[in-house]
Amino acid sequence: MQNIEKTIQSILKKFEEPDDYEKRKIVFWYDKDKTVDTEEELEEIRIALAENEKHIKLHALNNNFFETKKLLEHDDKGSNYLIYSPQAERENQSNWLLDIQLYSSRFENSKISDIKCEIGIEGYDLDRFLEKHVKFFAKNKRVSDIKKLYNPDWKEDKFVLGLLAVLTKSPTIDQRDIVRNLLIVSLDEKDNTIWSDIERFGLVEGFRTMVSRHFGYSSEHPTLKKLFLSFIITHIFRNIMTYFHKFSKVLPHHLSREICV
Repeated sequence: MQNIEKTIQSILKKFEEPDDYEKRKIVFWYDKDKTVDTEEELEEIRIALAENEKHIKLHALNNNFFETKKLLEHDDKGSNYLIYSPQAERENQSNWLLDIQLYSSRFENSKISDIKCEIGIEGYDLDRFLEKHVKFFAKNKRVSDIKKLYNPDWKEDKFVLGLLAVLTKSPTIDQRDIVRNLLIVSLDEKDNTIWSDIERFGLVEGFRTMVSRHFGYSSEHPTLKKLFLSFIITHIFRNIMTYFHKFSKVLPHHLSREICV
């Protein structure tokens, strides 16, 4: 572990968060990234928690679900507990401790938790999305740029727009700004540095979904050049229809009907 003291302080902060309905606090830590490297580090955490004024107990969770459930709900109903697991959390349908977790808290100690903390993301709905695009957040500059755009209401589709807005240096997550700033660079994917980043960070599918939904563009073999041409054709068509609509108003009724037909 890079900084065990920092980890211990972060754990202790979780036990300081007030919950009016609790007489004691239970915190679950699913350390799927294996940030605790050795038994010695885990023991150091155990000692630090026990010496704290809240006398927090560390209990290791490793397929001993019945034992853990019995401990928390029967044997010891009054102590504060950090439940540590070196494995990823199970799916709800196979998680025997889900009912306890619903009234407990969570601790995270990973790159994803650092990203969430920096941006201000609450909850766990975006965890898988962030893990999928973790390479994007390797640079602090991109993290701070996303933070400026981020809204707590964002779901995955809006977060994709946020990532694209950062790459295209767009001031908002407006689709028109994103596409315009991308196409200005080059219509040839090989020469477009922004498109290279979109590919590198796994955002191609998200970009194509965006242009399909917002601009109605889809193709069996989509390219930036085809996307640009679709805008040109749409623009020409709309202007022609506007012209004929205005022109028909100044003609006799029978002629305007012929033109429109």
